[in-house]
Amino acid sequence: MKKLLLSLLLLLLLLITMLIPFKELSVKADDSIKLNKKKVTIVIGKTVKLKLSGADSVKWKSSDKKIATVSKTGKVKAKSEGKCTITAVYDGKSYSCKVTVKSVKNSTNAESGNTGNDDKKKDYIQYKFRNTDLLEQHYEKHGIEMGFDSKESYEKAASDVINNPDSLHKTEKEDGDYVYYLEATNEFVVLSVDGYIRTFFLPSSGIKYYERQ
Repeated sequence: MKKLLLSLLLLLLLLITMLIPFKELSVKADDSIKLNKKKVTIVIGKTVKLKLSGADSVKWKSSDKKIATVSKTGKVKAKSEGKCTITAVYDGKSYSCKVTVKSVKNSTNAESGNTGNDDKKKDYIQYKFRNTDLLEQHYEKHGIEMGFDSKESYEKAASDVINNPDSLHKTEKEDGDYVYYLEATNEFVVLSVDGYIRTFFLPSSGIKYYERQ
């Protein structure tokens, strides 16, 4: 009888020992599936790419399509001011990203557009750095070398590149921000998805630098 109990106890311990690694592997597998952004702010008309790493055949949905829509591939487009939630559903589990949509007010018209001809008018959006400290840092690092006599003129020139219809424009591969490159002047600008200038400089490798982004 004692031998039987001992055998059953050993068998139970063996089963417990075998189950522990499987449980740990299961937890690790769940942890490997992550949404690249849990919170994001976007300007109306702009887009941001959401990715659920470690998952395929993901179903995307928006809690309010009037504020932001999401494509089958996770591309979110801002439609109107407000807040909503973008959800990725995979293997019975949901992963959410809170989206805030803001508008960038038009502060002035482009200098080339103030001609009185409606056909030539163009809305000019004045973009700015997120705060004064960042503006000063980038002005000292790049603006002075670029020949600007003030941080204000440096910031305005970055905004000019973004508004220039001749500037090349695409979405940055790494984090979904927007990059602009004016080949005629070799000026390169990065604009965050929530509408702030991240940086402005002259890349040493020119258009090749833009193409790598």
